[in-house]
Formats: sequence, structure tokens, C-alpha cells
Amino acid sequence: MLRRPGAPSYELLIDEAAVRRPSAPPPVMREQLAHLAARADEENVTVRVLPIEAVVRDYQTLPGALSLYTYPDPGDPVVAAIESITTDVIVTDSAQVARYAERYDLLAEVALSPGDSVEFISQAATKLPDR
Repeated sequence: MLRRPGAPSYELLIDEAAVRRPSAPPPVMREQLAHLAARADEENVTVRVLPIEAVVRDYQTLPGALSLYTYPDPGDPVVAAIESITTDVIVTDSAQVARYAERYDLLAEVALSPGDSVEFISQAATKLPDR
């Protein structure tokens, strides 16, 4: 979907813990991180890492994974999806979505630049053990 003509843009803000904490065997994780770094060089994909030591203004973090969906038609509302272990919560109320978008913006303020993020992810991949 991201490689087709007229593809949407995709911005990913990923917590450093997700890059560093093993969530798969090292060879698998290494490949996943390398793939993520490679895709981050595509024109419509932006990847940024939120460092653990970053201090978010007013200490406003997120309780979990969040996706914000915007659409080309200005009449379509922004939609927030909040992930949990058992289900995703879809939020369409504009006032509630605005609160999630504001929180995202606070996190983005202190995230690494796209270039620094790709370097960070690449280095993390190379530091993983062979087994």
C-alpha cells in the first residue's frame, strides 16, 4: 500500500523501548529493525524514535499505542485508534481525537529527527547478538 502510486504518507513515532527490548529472537528482531530503517528512507515514510530520557512537556505521555488516521477529503474526520491487548478502541469524536493528536504532538516535539532515528535503529540492529 505504501509503495503504490499516490500512496498515503505514514509517520511512525516509536518508543526507544520498542527498539531495544527484545520482542523476538535476535536474528528476527535484527531483520525487523533493518527493514524499518530501510523503509524510513522512502519518500512517504517518516520514522522517529522517542528516547527514553526525553522529557515530554507537562509529562504528557501515552498510555499505549495510538494511531491517527487522516484522509484526503477535508470532510472526513480524523480518527484515533487506541490499541489494547484484547481490542482496539476507535475514537471519532473530534474533541476526543484532538486530545490524542495534541498528546502525539507533545511526543513528536522531543523525538529524534528522522535521520537520527534511522541511525539509532540501525545501530540497535547491529548490537543484537547472533543468537
